[in-house]
Amino acid sequence: MPELHSWSSSSGNVIMIDDAAHAMPASSGQGVNQALEDGFSLAKALSHEWNDEVWPKVLSTWQSWRQDKIDRIHEMMRATNMSRSSELERSNFLDTERKSPSTKDNMQWLFDLDLDTLEAKLADHRKL
Repeated sequence: MPELHSWSSSSGNVIMIDDAAHAMPASSGQGVNQALEDGFSLAKALSHEWNDEVWPKVLSTWQSWRQDKIDRIHEMMRATNMSRSSELERSNFLDTERKSPSTKDNMQWLFDLDLDTLEAKLADHRKL
């Protein structure tokens, strides 16, 4: 599924989460986890009072923050799926992967919901 430009309606009154916003590969085992993280972090963002002027920026900030983790999960799944491929496909993949940071060394990011970073990003909008 292609990455969506926005997970919310132009008014910001309708917000998509989970597979509606970012489909997760079934083999990732992350569908429900990411739905819960979407909902919890969105509730955290909604817990502040925002004026209509900054509301679209708040939603965009939240989406960007979530998209970073979703992208990492997709990268991890691509590597996992590639490890199940033929030797030639793996060889081609490994040549590409050597140029990017490894995710298999530290998987803690998958289990952490870094709300402090989200709060810091949202704090910029409170100053407006």
